[in-house]
Amino acid sequence: WSVGEILGTLEELGLDHNTLVIYTSDNGPWLNFGNHAGSAYPLREGKGNAWEGGVRVPCIMSFPGTIPGHSVTDRMASTLDILPTIAAITGAPLPDKTIDGVNILPLLHNMEHANPRNEFIYYYEGGLCAVRRGDWKLVLPHSYRSYEGVEPGEDGMPGPYSHGKAGLELYNLREDIGESHDVAATYPEKVTELLAMADSVRAALGDRITGVRGSDNRSPGRIRMVEDSIRHIAKGKEYTIENPPSHRYPGGGPYSLTDGHLASLEFSDESWLGFHGDDLDVLLDLGTLTEIQSIEISFLSNQASWIFLPVEIEILAGDDLRHFNPVDRSDFGSDSADLKIDRHTYRFSGKLNARYLKIIARNKGKCPAWHPGNGENAWLFVDEIIIR
Repeated sequence: WSVGEILGTLEELGLDHNTLVIYTSDNGPWLNFGNHAGSAYPLREGKGNAWEGGVRVPCIMSFPGTIPGHSVTDRMASTLDILPTIAAITGAPLPDKTIDGVNILPLLHNMEHANPRNEFIYYYEGGLCAVRRGDWKLVLPHSYRSYEGVEPGEDGMPGPYSHGKAGLELYNLREDIGESHDVAATYPEKVTELLAMADSVRAALGDRITGVRGSDNRSPGRIRMVEDSIRHIAKGKEYTIENPPSHRYPGGGPYSLTDGHLASLEFSDESWLGFHGDDLDVLLDLGTLTEIQSIEISFLSNQASWIFLPVEIEILAGDDLRHFNPVDRSDFGSDSADLKIDRHTYRFSGKLNARYLKIIARNKGKCPAWHPGNGENAWLFVDEIIIR
């Protein structure tokens, strides 16, 4: 829906005078999509890194009787702050566990000198890339995905990325919103102050870049509806994986491939396991000798995000771990360009008896020559293994 349609519906239902509407984004523009991307100007870079163009986004709110009309604030806020703010509005209690958001209701009231959030930390793929306090942002040494020096794609096809390397850099975002003038040498005391803040953050939340494991790391909470569960023979069965999935897409639990839940078409759905350049090589234990009539395995295709179907599927079966018999070996994905995001299911039908199944889905390996990621590792995303 467009914003106009949403506001119009609220008005039709008589809810427009007591509804908080928030219009924002989760990240900056995906610049290598060219004419499908938008712009982050005058910010530096875009989606997928810790420069301001990747994380700073517009936010428009409407809340009659609370937010004064046509008011503007340049104070810092985050989508992390939506939860505690709505809790404050509704009188709902916050959880006992520490959360990362703060109540920004004083900003919504446009209170003078209100500044509920004065600090922000910038993580990407588990790495601490920068910290901010007030107008000062300290960028920490790290490598990052960049859009500079490459031509973007167009009409839905992404262009290539380049790669950048940041050092220890200090920026005053009030004076230099584009992060173009490193002033670390001019303000060494500010660098020291923000380095201490970074050390404190690492100790609590960890940092993949420096190898620090945080003391306050915890798994995200998940809620799944029991009625959405799929019944099949392999549900709840244990398995081992030869090549572990990427830490970015490890699935929603230790046995995501047999938890009875199918993923959506969104690759960030935690039901998907993502393998970066590696094959899926899984050994499934059904617990006892079992009659099998069909095997189904789901894979995701999203070439614009470098996710390709496996080129080949191989199935082997055995009564014990010493002897496996071939069951099926077949080509699967093609080398052609297809930007449609879709689920593709491998299916085998045929009667067999086995306790163990060895399933191998061979990764494409590298993005093909026609793709903007030519020569870079391809992703393989796999979901539920369904045995009937």
